Amino acid sequence: MKSLLTFLILCPALLQAQQPDKPITYTSRALPLHVVLDELSKQGGVKLKATLDMDEEPLILRLQGVPLSDVMAKMADVFAADWVDHGDYKRLERSDEKIAALRTAQLAKRVQAVKNSIDALVKLESQAPALNEKSAKNLVQQFVALTATRKNARSIATDRQQFVLSSQLPGMRYFMKVLAQMDPTELATAPVNQRIVYSTKPNNVQKPLRIPLNQEDYEELVRERELVSKALADQNITEDGTIGALGSEVNSLADAKPDYMIAALNAYSNGAVAISFSLYDANGYAIVSDYENLGATWSESYDERAKMTAAMANAVKNGFELDSISKEIVSHLGKDENSVRAMSPEAINVLMTPTVTDPLGIVCAETIIKGCTAENVNAVALLDDSAEGTAEYAARSGRTNLEAFLATLSGPRDVVTDRPEGWLVMKPIDPLRAQERRLPRPVLQTFLQRIMKDQCVTIETAADLLAAIPKEADDTMFYVDGQSLLGQGYAFPGGSEDSLRLFGYLSDQQRDAAKNGGVSIPISSLSQETQAMIVGILGGSNGMIMRTRVDEKGRSRTDYVDEPTSALGNASFADAVIKFVDTESDAAYITQQYQSYPSNTYPQALDTIAWQLAAEKSPVVANMYHGSMRLLGLRAGRMRTVTVTISFGDYHYDEQIQERHLPKGPILTVDQFLASLPKEAREKLEKEIQGAIDQMTRYQDQRAAKDITPPPATNGAPPPL
Repeated sequence: MKSLLTFLILCPALLQAQQPDKPITYTSRALPLHVVLDELSKQGGVKLKATLDMDEEPLILRLQGVPLSDVMAKMADVFAADWVDHGDYKRLERSDEKIAALRTAQLAKRVQAVKNSIDALVKLESQAPALNEKSAKNLVQQFVALTATRKNARSIATDRQQFVLSSQLPGMRYFMKVLAQMDPTELATAPVNQRIVYSTKPNNVQKPLRIPLNQEDYEELVRERELVSKALADQNITEDGTIGALGSEVNSLADAKPDYMIAALNAYSNGAVAISFSLYDANGYAIVSDYENLGATWSESYDERAKMTAAMANAVKNGFELDSISKEIVSHLGKDENSVRAMSPEAINVLMTPTVTDPLGIVCAETIIKGCTAENVNAVALLDDSAEGTAEYAARSGRTNLEAFLATLSGPRDVVTDRPEGWLVMKPIDPLRAQERRLPRPVLQTFLQRIMKDQCVTIETAADLLAAIPKEADDTMFYVDGQSLLGQGYAFPGGSEDSLRLFGYLSDQQRDAAKNGGVSIPISSLSQETQAMIVGILGGSNGMIMRTRVDEKGRSRTDYVDEPTSALGNASFADAVIKFVDTESDAAYITQQYQSYPSNTYPQALDTIAWQLAAEKSPVVANMYHGSMRLLGLRAGRMRTVTVTISFGDYHYDEQIQERHLPKGPILTVDQFLASLPKEAREKLEKEIQGAIDQMTRYQDQRAAKDITPPPATNGAPPPL
């Protein structure tokens, strides 16, 4: 009787604990999965676990009275996993078969997207008839007028217009005929984040491009180029940076003799494929080139930008306001220290402790949770690390909403968004790859603590970070959080990430040697993985490999190698060496703005800035050299540079890693900057500036003597700073 009584008392509790549809109300701002599962287990009365590989994945949830079974189904969906019953608990497990099926489906979509983008480009090109003298002249006039408009009022509409005009240029028309013959499946299945090169005359590191050079198409290219070149000459236009894409159409091809063609492509995890084409002569010099983006049609790309712009404008008016800390964080992104208030200790603490507050739990989670609350829907979101930067960009005014965030997120195509009734479901296109690319939070925390201590990103800090994370890791977090903490003072060292990573592999003794004349390391002494990284650096280094040769008169000559894989296929690595040299010098930190792009601050050695300063002091230089670049100001400082040289056979590659520590203090005008320099440096620089002005004045006078119409008059005043 006593046992029966005990059973009757416990029975309701047991039944309740086993109810799979018990309603769950819970919010998670990118908490680790194991923390989420503990809370769901408590509320649902069912012990839930996940395999260790998924345990730390940050999950965003907004649940209001949702049956536990619905929550579990949505979680299984976003993780591409299944709940496996182990008797006294259920565990979320991901099978190889499920990932394989997911990737097969994604590949099919990727192939179709690449095919659609090729078809759209080919269709656009085919809509324009072959150029004649009249249409070439009209095309040039449209380009010139549009370029003038874009200098003062660049927009998505003018960008679209320029692309449509570019599709009528001879080079793009020629290569669209080539692109139409390429296999979309081969392009879509190229290895991610590797540069793959195809050639009609391949060497041992290039793949065969099985599209023969068509003589008839090339003759049409030469004919149309002559028409465009003549139209440019008739309007007294040369390649001076004022005519955008037309600059590549100035020179005649009448004497050029194509020998082979190269197509180089880079595939990215979000499905985008960038492809460039070049025709070369027998000496390896490029005759004509073109560059296109695949994976989304050209029209879709502009439509998405327009949609994003409209959504963000709407959010400013009708969106919700961010919480104080989130609002403070986005207000500091890339801003100069003099233009914003110092960040509060509370906001700094949130950014600097990603092991406590996951970066995805700041603006990204707030946007999703507040947006879904406003729409009274539930949410489950598993996102890759880049989503926080996207959310902050969408909310940079301090106001945002779901529409603005989702419109901004649509471009990268890294995330699949579903809106079943009562839900917002967001998941990576490949959850396993997103997990593998996740930046380790302890490593990020160490990096942020070091840059706050130094108030800049030193070469050592950047190199140590990159050496500590997988090569495929998503680097978005340290850029976004670093910019929030340091504003414009945040500048990641210039140079490729792989070169920085190699510097991070050096021992303390080797780094010291680099500061004392340099340290040389035989490449054969390095691991196979590191050697492969060096070959990867060389393979993606357009225009940075040089060849030393002896000419017919016995003189030593150095030539640039336009296509790096041509050098790799012809060189021996038996005696290859990599050298690091660490130096420091005086520099000017120049802030410039190109058309409507945001300003960019970077250091430049004093002996290389004469032309930039001359363009600010002389309208002649500004018109002929400066183009649409406007100098906003200067700061004096120091520049640290690590020069990386890779020597192999007759070839060598040079790259500079620059530590770009923006000095504190006011921005200077050109005259103020010159006055701040020591007398010897000032006099030398003033002489170089005047030489640049004299040289460009002579050039303009020579052109004017041949011009049918005189150059436009100026008021004699230099452009405003």
